[in-house]
Amino acid sequence: MHLTFQTPQLKSAYTAAAAAIPTKTAKDILKSILLQSTPTGCRLVGGDSDLIVSASLPTQEHFGEVLLPQALGAILRETTAEAIELTAWKEKLLIKTDGSKFKLATGSPAEYPPPPDPAGEARSLLGATLCAAIDSTIHAIDNESTRYALSGIAIEGDAVVATDARRLAVYMLPEPIVSEQIKVPAKAAQILRRSFSIVDRVQVRTDGNTATFTSDSISVHCRLLEGRFPKWRDVIPSNWQIGCTVNADSLLRAVRLTAATADKDDLSVTLEIGPQAIRLNSSGSIGEGEQSVECHSDGTVTIRVGSLYLAQALSTFPADQLVTIRAIDPESAILLELSGNRQIIMPLTSPG
Repeated sequence: MHLTFQTPQLKSAYTAAAAAIPTKTAKDILKSILLQSTPTGCRLVGGDSDLIVSASLPTQEHFGEVLLPQALGAILRETTAEAIELTAWKEKLLIKTDGSKFKLATGSPAEYPPPPDPAGEARSLLGATLCAAIDSTIHAIDNESTRYALSGIAIEGDAVVATDARRLAVYMLPEPIVSEQIKVPAKAAQILRRSFSIVDRVQVRTDGNTATFTSDSISVHCRLLEGRFPKWRDVIPSNWQIGCTVNADSLLRAVRLTAATADKDDLSVTLEIGPQAIRLNSSGSIGEGEQSVECHSDGTVTIRVGSLYLAQALSTFPADQLVTIRAIDPESAILLELSGNRQIIMPLTSPG
């Protein structure tokens, strides 16, 4: 089997498929990428039973399968050639570019697990919307909790959600994309974010404990998380007493500056929300920090929150936009929102 690809196309597809290769596996064959060339198309497949990425390539004149070893990835990273030729025979692979030639041993493609063939009803959304939803929620995933269901993002109807029980991130989609709640692992969510461009139309299919996200060129198939996800809608207050608008970037910079004086074991910042300004202050063993940011508020309240959580929440909003902060009292959660992006942060108890 002899195949010829434009180097940038092969590099992009290889990088996408290689992202799903497991870091730890007892099966050496899963460290390779499967190349499949058929009359209907050509694709690269990488991953294991938990996560599989397929990336499409232009249809070739010759058909068959071959395993691509990791050495090809190193070659693709370094070569400046415009095109690359692959010739496969008897578990061997010859790679040729302008002025370079590599002969590599490969395994048997027949031993590679067959890629899934997703079926069932598909719902779709724009790649830009999917990327925005993941960007707005992935920071709130709990990577250390013993509650397995919190180690990913939940998709429930028209909502994408993540929480670590100390904060909650919610992104509302234009319309539902799943009929029942699914929980996508963190690694799969990260790959989804990298795989789809803002112009893609992404098809979403679910089948029991798996989900498949597909565009014209990329398919991401993942095993879903099990366990019960918190009833997140119940923790969002509805009796907000105070509303405040402030520039997202101005407040983010103020949080970072003020937190510079905080101790590592007490990364907190106090927000004193007034009618025309938010005063931020933080103190630690090295001293104190204070900043003031212009705002428009219909009330006053003082709340102490984690500075890292607040900074991460603010980073999900466009820098030039006004974000709305809603609060009740010093002991209740605060909400930051803009359009469909909602960030809820629990308050910290006052020291002493």
